[in-house]
Amino acid sequence: MMKNRFLLILLAVFSFLGGANLCAQGSSSEDAPTLHVDVNRILVPVQVFDSHGASVHGLTKDDFEVLDDGKQHAISAFNVFDNSVNAAAKPAIPRAYLFFFDDMQVDPRDLSALQSAALRILDKLGPNDYVGVVSTSNSRSYKFTRAHDSIAESIKHLQLHPRTNFASSECPEISYDQALQIDRDHSTDSLAMQTALSSAKLCRTTPNDQETMAIAIRNQVRAILANYRQSETYTVNVLAATVHAIGKVASEKHIIFISPGFDSGEQEIFDAESRLVDTALEAGVTLSTLDPRGLNFNNTSSIEENSSALLSHHSANAATHINQNLSLEELANGTGGTCIINSNNLQSGFEKILRQAEVEYVLELSADHSKGDGKFHLLKVKLNRPGLTVLTRRGYFLPKPEKLKK
Repeated sequence: MMKNRFLLILLAVFSFLGGANLCAQGSSSEDAPTLHVDVNRILVPVQVFDSHGASVHGLTKDDFEVLDDGKQHAISAFNVFDNSVNAAAKPAIPRAYLFFFDDMQVDPRDLSALQSAALRILDKLGPNDYVGVVSTSNSRSYKFTRAHDSIAESIKHLQLHPRTNFASSECPEISYDQALQIDRDHSTDSLAMQTALSSAKLCRTTPNDQETMAIAIRNQVRAILANYRQSETYTVNVLAATVHAIGKVASEKHIIFISPGFDSGEQEIFDAESRLVDTALEAGVTLSTLDPRGLNFNNTSSIEENSSALLSHHSANAATHINQNLSLEELANGTGGTCIINSNNLQSGFEKILRQAEVEYVLELSADHSKGDGKFHLLKVKLNRPGLTVLTRRGYFLPKPEKLKK
């Protein structure tokens, strides 16, 4: 069932892809620049900041040097995106932003604040920017459009489809965090197991002896964790499909992934996430991530050492939160995006994501002379001006010749 649902959303994503092409081609050439695709060039978006964190304006092609696997790679074309108030020129090529709401994992209590922050941030986007919005479980397709009002309506009507923390509907009710703790402790005397056993005694269908109850609870825990991991893998796969789809549409692609992240301590999730980063690099898509949960108070140092049971329970929850944060950092850092975690100010987080892209220099590299080996090429962008910080993508994949013919 989960596989079939993924195929439906993949079809919706490609409908969304087709809608973006229609959006670009339906207006006059002056009003809507063509969304260009060219496998013979490599786009390298670069942000430059001074020592105070302010964007650096006024750089030219001659200020940059690009090393491709340690060898100098000539810059064949140079474009500037400057949406600041004093920008005199319009962007030479279009940008596309996609708000991706992880509606299966975002807590419904966070939805209103997320919507308010996202609506306010639309005003920060430039008039030439294409925008879209999509969610993990929404099979409805959205078009990239410069009509930001229509995007605002989509955000206002966004609905979540939460996993309800994957709490079991059986008796006793066990939350994901509790299930994770029971699974990690492997002890009947653990706080999480004792809590479950106490609740189980109130269930009419639960056997009376503790050993049998513990076996039933562990079976229940395995089912809860399997369901959770399947959902996380599904979300990663849908995001990967979306990245692959929009990689064929816009010259500059940015996805803002709004999610608590994934428990990448699990091997299957880590592998899926690694493939997602590879897909984004190959498609030239920047992933920025925002955790809507706010500050994390899972600090084990605040718990007394003599409360070992509580410390163990708290540490397991903290480990999950840390793994989720690390997954968001990996997606952003691996693709040249911005990661916002442990912040109660969602508006500021969105602004930071956009501020990184407020002034961008896009270096175009020719791939005509490069060998399509299908391997990762490490990029390093250097400046001839000291004291500046450069943020850019780590590298790119060049498809093998047989892929270029398709």
